[in-house]
Amino acid sequence: MSKRTITLKDTKNHSIRTVPLAEKAHKTLREALKFHDLRHEATSRFVEAGLSDQQVASITGHKSMQMLRRYTHLRCEDLVSQIKNI
Repeated sequence: MSKRTITLKDTKNHSIRTVPLAEKAHKTLREALKFHDLRHEATSRFVEAGLSDQQVASITGHKSMQMLRRYTHLRCEDLVSQIKNI
């Protein structure tokens, strides 16, 4: 997005394309993506902290467990420390 373009990979016609962005759209998307990235990070850290799926979904606003799982990205190094006593 540094060149005020965005590449769309998941489109209705399944064709990847690059789209130019107006300045206002560019600024809005930059800010929105930062929040979106933070949501992914927070979701994963809540799960790692031991909160239940229902608790995490209540905090993050995910309406289905499928979407919650999509947003959860656990760090491999954290999983290692959890399984080393098994």
